[in-house]
Amino acid sequence: MTHVKFILEDGSPVGYVAEGHSGAGTRGNDVVCAAVSTLLQALELGMLEVLKVDGPKYEVDPRVPMRMMIWGRLEGEGPRVLLDTVRISLQSLASAHPSHIAISEVERRELRF
Repeated sequence: MTHVKFILEDGSPVGYVAEGHSGAGTRGNDVVCAAVSTLLQALELGMLEVLKVDGPKYEVDPRVPMRMMIWGRLEGEGPRVLLDTVRISLQSLASAHPSHIAISEVERRELRF
Protein backbone atom coordinates (compact mmCIF):
# COMPACT_ATOMS: atom_id res chain seq x y z
CA MET A 1 0.00 0.00 0.00
CA THR A 2 1.12 3.55 -0.72
CA HIS A 3 0.81 6.02 2.15
CA VAL A 4 0.87 9.74 1.33
CA LYS A 5 1.12 11.95 4.41
CA PHE A 6 0.68 15.68 4.04
CA ILE A 7 2.90 17.38 6.60
CA LEU A 8 1.35 20.27 8.51
CA GLU A 9 2.71 23.05 10.71
CA ASP A 10 -0.03 24.50 12.89
CA GLY A 11 -2.61 23.13 10.45
CA SER A 12 -1.00 24.56 7.29
CA PRO A 13 0.50 22.16 4.72
CA VAL A 14 4.29 22.43 4.43
CA GLY A 15 5.18 19.22 2.61
CA TYR A 16 4.48 15.57 2.05
CA VAL A 17 6.08 12.17 2.39
CA ALA A 18 5.00 9.19 0.26
CA GLU A 19 6.04 5.65 1.10
CA GLY A 20 5.36 2.17 -0.16
CA HIS A 21 4.03 0.63 -3.34
CA SER A 22 0.35 0.38 -4.11
CA GLY A 23 0.50 -3.26 -5.18
CA ALA A 24 -2.42 -2.82 -7.58
CA GLY A 25 -0.48 -4.48 -10.39
CA THR A 26 2.87 -5.90 -11.34
CA ARG A 27 5.91 -3.65 -11.38
CA GLY A 28 5.69 -1.41 -14.43
CA ASN A 29 1.99 -2.16 -14.92
CA ASP A 30 0.50 -0.68 -11.76
CA VAL A 31 -1.84 2.14 -12.81
CA VAL A 32 -2.52 3.22 -9.20
CA CYS A 33 1.20 3.60 -8.53
CA ALA A 34 1.60 5.45 -11.83
CA ALA A 35 -1.25 7.82 -10.95
CA VAL A 36 0.22 8.60 -7.51
CA SER A 37 3.68 9.16 -8.98
CA THR A 38 2.31 11.40 -11.72
CA LEU A 39 0.30 13.54 -9.31
CA LEU A 40 3.22 13.98 -6.91
CA GLN A 41 5.59 14.77 -9.76
CA ALA A 42 3.12 17.37 -11.06
CA LEU A 43 3.05 18.93 -7.58
CA GLU A 44 6.85 18.97 -7.38
CA LEU A 45 7.35 20.42 -10.87
CA GLY A 46 4.54 22.92 -10.39
CA MET A 47 6.09 24.19 -7.16
CA LEU A 48 9.67 24.26 -8.45
CA GLU A 49 9.40 25.11 -12.15
CA VAL A 50 6.09 26.90 -12.65
CA LEU A 51 5.43 28.75 -9.39
CA LYS A 52 9.10 29.11 -8.42
CA VAL A 53 8.31 28.49 -4.74
CA ASP A 54 11.38 29.46 -2.71
CA GLY A 55 13.29 26.83 -0.85
CA PRO A 56 11.49 23.53 -1.34
CA LYS A 57 13.59 20.54 -0.41
CA TYR A 58 12.93 17.46 -2.50
CA GLU A 59 14.22 13.96 -1.83
CA VAL A 60 13.85 10.55 -3.45
CA ASP A 61 15.50 7.55 -1.82
CA PRO A 62 16.43 5.00 -4.53
CA ARG A 63 16.86 2.25 -1.93
CA VAL A 64 13.26 2.36 -0.74
CA PRO A 65 9.99 3.45 -2.36
CA MET A 66 9.88 6.87 -0.68
CA ARG A 67 9.77 10.48 -1.83
CA MET A 68 9.47 13.62 0.23
CA MET A 69 9.11 17.33 -0.39
CA ILE A 70 9.13 20.11 2.21
CA TRP A 71 8.31 23.60 0.98
CA GLY A 72 7.45 25.59 4.09
CA ARG A 73 4.45 27.87 4.43
CA LEU A 74 2.83 28.74 1.12
CA GLU A 75 2.22 32.33 0.13
CA GLY A 76 -0.28 33.36 -2.51
CA GLU A 77 -3.13 31.64 -4.29
CA GLY A 78 -1.14 29.72 -6.94
CA PRO A 79 0.67 27.28 -4.65
CA ARG A 80 -2.48 26.67 -2.62
CA VAL A 81 -4.56 25.93 -5.75
CA LEU A 82 -1.92 23.51 -7.02
CA LEU A 83 -1.65 21.74 -3.67
CA ASP A 84 -5.43 21.52 -3.21
CA THR A 85 -5.86 20.12 -6.72
CA VAL A 86 -3.26 17.40 -6.15
CA ARG A 87 -4.57 16.60 -2.68
CA ILE A 88 -8.19 16.27 -3.89
CA SER A 89 -7.01 14.14 -6.82
CA LEU A 90 -5.12 11.82 -4.46
CA GLN A 91 -8.13 11.60 -2.13
CA SER A 92 -10.32 10.64 -5.08
CA LEU A 93 -7.83 7.97 -6.09
CA ALA A 94 -7.76 6.67 -2.51
CA SER A 95 -11.56 6.50 -2.45
CA ALA A 96 -11.55 4.45 -5.64
CA HIS A 97 -8.69 2.18 -4.48
CA PRO A 98 -8.83 2.08 -0.65
CA SER A 99 -6.77 -1.11 -0.35
CA HIS A 100 -3.91 0.39 -2.39
CA ILE A 101 -3.52 4.03 -1.27
CA ALA A 102 -4.08 5.93 1.97
CA ILE A 103 -3.96 9.70 2.42
CA SER A 104 -3.46 11.34 5.81
CA GLU A 105 -2.21 14.48 7.49
CA VAL A 106 0.37 14.68 10.26
CA GLU A 107 1.82 17.60 12.19
CA ARG A 108 5.52 17.96 11.42
CA ARG A 109 6.50 17.60 15.07
CA GLU A 110 4.74 14.19 15.13
CA LEU A 111 6.30 12.86 11.92
CA ARG A 112 8.27 9.63 12.38
CA PHE A 113 10.27 7.68 9.82
